[in-house]
Amino acid sequence: MLCDGQAHALLELLHIYGVRHSAALSDLVADALLCEFEPAQALSAIESALETPRVTARVTTGFDTSHAPAVAHTPAAAHAPTAPPPKASAATDADLRRTELRRRNNRACLLTCMDRFGEAEEELLQCVRLAPTELAPNFNLALLRWQVGEKDAAADGWLRFRRQPLEAPPNFYEELATRWQPTGMPPPPTSQVSGHVDPLSAATLDRAMLRHWAAFRSRKAMELHWGRAKDGPWL
Repeated sequence: MLCDGQAHALLELLHIYGVRHSAALSDLVADALLCEFEPAQALSAIESALETPRVTARVTTGFDTSHAPAVAHTPAAAHAPTAPPPKASAATDADLRRTELRRRNNRACLLTCMDRFGEAEEELLQCVRLAPTELAPNFNLALLRWQVGEKDAAADGWLRFRRQPLEAPPNFYEELATRWQPTGMPPPPTSQVSGHVDPLSAATLDRAMLRHWAAFRSRKAMELHWGRAKDGPWL
């Protein structure tokens, strides 16, 4: 229904069935509310999900024992459910982390829409700590800092994430920016929800950050030069 532009109808349907405030459907509700231009309500839906305890018996064990037959007068240990295989447990933990990461990333995007930039940055930093190699939160963090005027910090963090050197000469970054010029007509970078970053948007941000860092390195070289010049015998 969301794909068909029926966000309002979807919300009404969830309300009729009494599941609009279900934590399990919070991501779907948040997407629908955002389509309805209700960022504050979308944010509330995501925050409710984040506050829900992540660990339940069913999730941690991987088994549904709700229909297990009762056995009377038998030592409990003899019929205790066996521990899940390590791989299954690891997979469950990974799924939980991905869910938390997606929700926190989307919460940060909604906070940005509401001009709550400091809180959005803190949320994105938490995302980066959860998944240092994930593209979307690093992209959103760099873009947020860029848009609020913290361009040096944005470029520093993004180039570190892209594993680029930070102490190279200015022309290194200019040449790299030219070589990485995106093909076609890339859209302007925008905050990405649900973990998807368009390759053209990433390439556009790459180029902007590289060019800014070239100017930054050039400025630092000039400051160093004139700082030394002030110590010359002619002053």
